[in-house]
Amino acid sequence: MRLTAEKLHRYAQKLIDQRRSDLRLLAAYLCGSLERGYPFLGGAADVDIVLIYNGAPQPEREIAPLPGDAHFDIRRHDRSRYEPPRPLRADPFMAPMLFRAVPLYDPQHFLDFVQAAVRSRFRTPEFAATRARRLLQQAREAWFALEDDLTPDALGAYLDVIYWAANTPATLLGYTLSRRRLLLDFPLAAQTWGQPALAEMLFRTIGAPAAHPERLQAALQPWEEALQAAARAESPHAELAPPRLPYYQKAVAAYLNSDVPANALYPLLYTWTLAVQTQPAASHLAAWQAFVEGLGLHHQRHDALDALLDALEEALEAWERRQGVV
Repeated sequence: MRLTAEKLHRYAQKLIDQRRSDLRLLAAYLCGSLERGYPFLGGAADVDIVLIYNGAPQPEREIAPLPGDAHFDIRRHDRSRYEPPRPLRADPFMAPMLFRAVPLYDPQHFLDFVQAAVRSRFRTPEFAATRARRLLQQAREAWFALEDDLTPDALGAYLDVIYWAANTPATLLGYTLSRRRLLLDFPLAAQTWGQPALAEMLFRTIGAPAAHPERLQAALQPWEEALQAAARAESPHAELAPPRLPYYQKAVAAYLNSDVPANALYPLLYTWTLAVQTQPAASHLAAWQAFVEGLGLHHQRHDALDALLDALEEALEAWERRQGVV
């Protein structure tokens, strides 16, 4: 079946029609790449849906297959997460998501009320700066806590800091970057912000100068083997659930066949690290470590990330002065 954005929208509405019989369901909305108009990468896509319930929902996240290389990524939230709604304007991830969310089910106008509160003054420099500064502070505090040892847990924490740092200019501009498209979309965000040099700094934090196409190609087989092993685990991480694997596999393949193969680095490293955290077999760990060391991430990675965070802090301070925020 040839998937289109229109078909994905129809699948989303059909899902809600099936679940609205649950009396605890308060509201539902569409978000993510489908809402923004570019769900496909390498032919694979996900449909991000948030269900809001009266009462704590379980499980919090569900990955469900769709025809072709597509799947639902369903999050379940308790209504308390949205109350009161006005402080959400300053949340670096929730605010952009709610600002752009497409309601799918809202009989009591709960979501309508929340969105009205979030959208009020959402684009003012004060709230934009607050969102960016919160995210940058979160990244800096996590940077201080980073460990020197090159373990899957340590690199996982390091990749989280990169993710938060990269989203700083994006949330300032009113949206967020996904992990799959992080390196692809960051240069435009940095350029729009007037800081194009940040893109090269971000690529350095993840070892891009050593990410030769041959090295990336050689990593594909051990990476795939680690993903498959993690997907077969008794309780796989939602990010590595079997229906979600093509979402990353197709993206990495598309990047490796593009003009910028290094764009594959973040989703490849992120999923590979999760895989060896989930299933730490000796052979998978050895292949993962050899790849990470080949990128030079076993030394001076903290310095490169420190330099990026410093540059982001300086750029944000300059932006705040121009906007009259400080």
